[in-house]
Amino acid sequence: MADMFLGLHIWRAWCRSVVRWKEDHEESEAGAASPSLSFPAMMSELQSGHAEVEDPGVLDVFRTNSAFALEARRSFLELCTHLDKFCFFVVALRPYQQLAAAGGDAALCWLRRSLSHLLQELDKSLLQLHQARLALMHVAKKHLQDLAKRIGEAEELQRRWMQSLRHVDELRLDELHKACAASSTEVNALTSAVREVELKAKAKEGLQQIAAAFMNPDFQARCSLALPDRLASEMRELASNKLPAVESSRSP
Repeated sequence: MADMFLGLHIWRAWCRSVVRWKEDHEESEAGAASPSLSFPAMMSELQSGHAEVEDPGVLDVFRTNSAFALEARRSFLELCTHLDKFCFFVVALRPYQQLAAAGGDAALCWLRRSLSHLLQELDKSLLQLHQARLALMHVAKKHLQDLAKRIGEAEELQRRWMQSLRHVDELRLDELHKACAASSTEVNALTSAVREVELKAKAKEGLQQIAAAFMNPDFQARCSLALPDRLASEMRELASNKLPAVESSRSP
């Protein structure tokens, strides 16, 4: 993902920086039985500037303390952070996908309360990821313009960085963002209270049709076994009564 935004070289350089910082951290904690840092904690440390290394491997222009370099590093780290958050909520929604595949739209409505929170967080992280990508590309294009003005003085490493930007397909990235947003909107619609009312109406209509079929004299005459007493009438009563609310069917 990262090589699409800043090129393979910069991504590898940042990975080397993270690995070196983590190795230094583990060496400083030698003898302690503390668990390894999680990715969010590692990113927080990087953003706080605690991952100083002598040779991070990135271009010199991104290693300085200038406003441009700080903005570039901050944008890249924010992109990684929001990508991690987005993936986290996508994984958290996978069990709900399996339940929906087994139980259909009715299961989605039944899970509306817990799904609503996860979908809100997913939408938020998706928007933040989109904004972080735009901010990072803005920084990259700004540096690309500066290099283009003095292309004759550009070093080989800088030229490779410029060439790597052609792999960024912003139109495709925009399409993916819109597709994810549309899918989230669709799931929200399927779990809405309006959708629940529609499902109840369809279930009621189906019960009425079954009851009418059971009450049909031709159907009863063709039955090899007699129908249980009051079966059709009980189904008709069930269809005519108000179906219980989805929320009330849940266990406390």
